[in-house]
Amino acid sequence: IQQILALEPYAADQAMIVALMGDGCELQGLRTFTYGEFWEPNDEILASSTYVDPANPVAVVAPAGTLDAPCATPTGVRANGGTTAVICGSDASQTTDAATWSSLDQAGVLALTVAGDGQITTARADAASCDGLLVAEPGAATCIPSVPTDAPVAVTLDANGTPWIWAGDTFVATR
Repeated sequence: IQQILALEPYAADQAMIVALMGDGCELQGLRTFTYGEFWEPNDEILASSTYVDPANPVAVVAPAGTLDAPCATPTGVRANGGTTAVICGSDASQTTDAATWSSLDQAGVLALTVAGDGQITTARADAASCDGLLVAEPGAATCIPSVPTDAPVAVTLDANGTPWIWAGDTFVATR
């Protein structure tokens, strides 16, 4: 694996990824049923996943078709429940109609995820209100102190909707 473009766990031992594989960086969909120990190619994953097109970074590939991103170089994308959200620099935008993007008006976005109902949760650096990582959910924000904001950051939701954060060497649930 040279680069992972999308990762979606869907059961305790199962997940799928879209990745650039081998020295030629061939785009492939892969699936695991073994906690990630073994992976098998699966072309259906490409058709059902959302990711930034590595050959055309201004394009977001989605199951419904290709979208023009709201910026020249989006660094992250997630989709669920009819909502697609992208990170552009330290800002984030969303679309629900695959045509019109609107800003989330949250500076410092490092990672985001979209719930099944289309609600977006972000993990962001906001030194003015949090000495660590600020996790913003619809109607709530949680500061996770001392979490690095200069390391890779990822956010996902568990089955109960609780945000889980990975930042550097830290892995934590927010509630």
